[in-house]
Amino acid sequence: PELDFEFEGAGGAAIADVAWPTRRVAVLAELQQAARPAFEEAGWTVLQHPVEPHTFVEILSAQPEASD
Repeated sequence: PELDFEFEGAGGAAIADVAWPTRRVAVLAELQQAARPAFEEAGWTVLQHPVEPHTFVEILSAQPEASD
Protein backbone atom coordinates (compact mmCIF):
# COMPACT_ATOMS: atom_id res chain seq x y z
CA PRO A 1 0.00 0.00 0.00
CA GLU A 2 0.97 3.62 -0.52
CA LEU A 3 0.00 6.33 1.95
CA ASP A 4 -1.16 9.72 0.65
CA PHE A 5 -1.24 8.32 -2.87
CA GLU A 6 -1.42 10.97 -5.57
CA PHE A 7 -3.24 9.99 -8.75
CA GLU A 8 -3.18 12.07 -11.91
CA GLY A 9 -6.60 11.65 -13.46
CA ALA A 10 -8.30 13.34 -16.41
CA GLY A 11 -9.57 16.09 -14.10
CA GLY A 12 -6.21 16.71 -12.43
CA ALA A 13 -4.51 15.40 -9.33
CA ALA A 14 -6.46 13.39 -6.77
CA ILE A 15 -5.16 12.10 -3.43
CA ALA A 16 -6.20 8.97 -1.56
CA ASP A 17 -5.46 8.30 2.10
CA VAL A 18 -4.08 4.90 1.14
CA ALA A 19 -4.02 3.03 -2.17
CA TRP A 20 -2.96 -0.23 -3.74
CA PRO A 21 -2.02 0.98 -7.23
CA THR A 22 -1.33 -2.50 -8.61
CA ARG A 23 -4.87 -3.51 -7.63
CA ARG A 24 -6.46 -0.12 -8.38
CA VAL A 25 -8.04 0.13 -4.94
CA ALA A 26 -8.12 3.42 -3.05
CA VAL A 27 -9.39 4.35 0.40
CA LEU A 28 -10.52 7.95 0.73
CA ALA A 29 -11.06 9.95 3.90
CA GLU A 30 -14.30 11.89 4.16
CA LEU A 31 -12.56 15.11 3.08
CA GLN A 32 -11.19 13.38 -0.05
CA GLN A 33 -14.56 12.32 -1.47
CA ALA A 34 -14.33 14.94 -4.23
CA ALA A 35 -11.54 12.79 -5.69
CA ARG A 36 -13.82 9.74 -6.01
CA PRO A 37 -14.93 10.42 -9.63
CA ALA A 38 -11.32 10.74 -10.84
CA PHE A 39 -10.42 7.33 -9.44
CA GLU A 40 -13.67 5.66 -10.54
CA GLU A 41 -13.45 7.02 -14.11
CA ALA A 42 -10.01 5.39 -14.34
CA GLY A 43 -11.45 2.03 -13.28
CA TRP A 44 -10.44 2.09 -9.61
CA THR A 45 -12.48 0.62 -6.77
CA VAL A 46 -12.95 3.36 -4.18
CA LEU A 47 -13.75 2.80 -0.52
CA GLN A 48 -14.52 5.42 2.12
CA HIS A 49 -12.67 5.36 5.41
CA PRO A 50 -13.41 3.67 7.78
CA VAL A 51 -13.55 0.32 6.02
CA GLU A 52 -14.54 -2.85 7.84
CA PRO A 53 -11.61 -5.30 7.76
CA HIS A 54 -13.61 -8.16 6.21
CA THR A 55 -14.92 -5.88 3.45
CA PHE A 56 -11.44 -4.63 2.78
CA VAL A 57 -9.98 -8.15 2.50
CA GLU A 58 -12.78 -9.22 0.15
CA ILE A 59 -12.21 -6.24 -2.16
CA LEU A 60 -8.44 -6.67 -2.30
CA SER A 61 -8.74 -10.41 -2.87
CA ALA A 62 -11.16 -9.90 -5.75
CA GLN A 63 -9.05 -7.30 -7.57
CA PRO A 64 -6.45 -8.71 -9.98
CA GLU A 65 -3.16 -6.89 -10.30
CA ALA A 66 -3.25 -4.24 -13.02
CA SER A 67 -1.19 -5.05 -16.09
CA ASP A 68 -0.26 -1.47 -16.98
